[in-house]
Amino acid sequence: MAVQSIVVIGASYAGLATAHYFLKHTIPSLEKANDTKYKLTLISATTHFFHKVGAPRTVASPDLLPIDKVFIPIEDGFKTYDPEHFELVIGEAKSLDESSKTISVFPTYGSPNNNNTPKTIPYSTLILATGASSESPLWSIPGSHEKTISALKATQSALPTAKTVLIAGGGPAGVETAGEIASLFPKISTTLLSGNDRLLTRLRPAIGAAAESQLSSMGVTTIHNLKAVSATPTGKVQQTE
Repeated sequence: MAVQSIVVIGASYAGLATAHYFLKHTIPSLEKANDTKYKLTLISATTHFFHKVGAPRTVASPDLLPIDKVFIPIEDGFKTYDPEHFELVIGEAKSLDESSKTISVFPTYGSPNNNNTPKTIPYSTLILATGASSESPLWSIPGSHEKTISALKATQSALPTAKTVLIAGGGPAGVETAGEIASLFPKISTTLLSGNDRLLTRLRPAIGAAAESQLSSMGVTTIHNLKAVSATPTGKVQQTE
């Protein structure tokens, strides 16, 4: 019997939701409708899902949201599915051949294949859900989730004795992080850099204004139309308007 291979690259919110929906609903429906087997392969560069929405709380303090609640083993969430229908591949998809419909996946941290030999994965249907990444391990996993855990712990340890905190970014993550830190550490001089003329630009202007007012009442200084383009461990930041 023919087997159709569905490949999902990326295991954050979109990739995981897509994989679960296909396994629970789409694949069973397709197999009932025709004489074909389907298998879904999920390619993830890391072994753990990072709950980024909760990260601002964890950055401020482990008491608000413990680190073990932010990182969830991906494999555990798929144990109920038939192995004939699902496979998790830990690695980084580095190349794609459209003519042969194959993907080359190189092993990363946590992969059982540690000899740096790429694995070739065929696909009939390909879904890209790679999302966004950040240079800072605080907001994305650079291969190993342990690096992000180390970065979170370092920030948590530094905050109680910090005199100033500069947060670059006036989106949801930046706004919430500023609020969490200001709430827990009111003596810290907290500054939020917004690269636009208001906060939360994807929402209604009134919401951004309300957020800025709330942060101001907590002692947070917001600076608009200014972006951080680089930073050093010593705390020096290069800015651009």
